[in-house]
Amino acid sequence: MSDTKTSRRSAETGQGRVSSSGRQSSSVTVRTSPETRRILSRLASEGVTKSDAVRRGLQLVEQERWLDQARADMAANQDENLNDEPDAW
Repeated sequence: MSDTKTSRRSAETGQGRVSSSGRQSSSVTVRTSPETRRILSRLASEGVTKSDAVRRGLQLVEQERWLDQARADMAANQDENLNDEPDAW
């Protein structure tokens, strides 16, 4: 299968290419602002690849969302007193 057909099929199915190591890979195209390009350039000078920078950024966003939910849960349960609950054992 040609690269064009492979790329088209990947785009249609949402699946990336399989690398020579057997792992599935995929790519995402983004438009970067001058500020984003500056940050990526600075990180590259420190040895951080663009892929690693984007991957780490996504992980931080996910962590931030988890923390926001944890804070919301904590606020919703702030009046809960576990001493008033019967022991589970």
